[in-house]
Amino acid sequence: MISLVFLQSASKQASLCKILKQLNLFSHVFGAESVGHCLALAEKYPQSIGFYSVSKSCRNLASKYWLAVGDNDEEALLAFSHNASGFITPPFDEDQLIRAIGYVKTNLTVLSVISNSIQW
Repeated sequence: MISLVFLQSASKQASLCKILKQLNLFSHVFGAESVGHCLALAEKYPQSIGFYSVSKSCRNLASKYWLAVGDNDEEALLAFSHNASGFITPPFDEDQLIRAIGYVKTNLTVLSVISNSIQW
């Protein structure tokens, strides 16, 4: 599993990437440098989990599964209205990330089992 990180704050992005690498839950952790870079990575790795700011430029990125990163309830509601798989808030901690990532991975597994069991 691969993670893509693109946040409006470079320091928050660096912090999140560092923790994700320490958790060792992903084979690769990519920190995107721009919206275009993030789009290219999302197209290259369509099954990745994205960690994106809840800004207009970020919430429509190409990741099928994404966790919104924000600071308040308003941002959480906005993120979920744009199909976010979860919502995390800084300061980032391991427990918060493990729960959010676990939820997304569980849904990926369930969807995979369902799609494999459908006979066309």
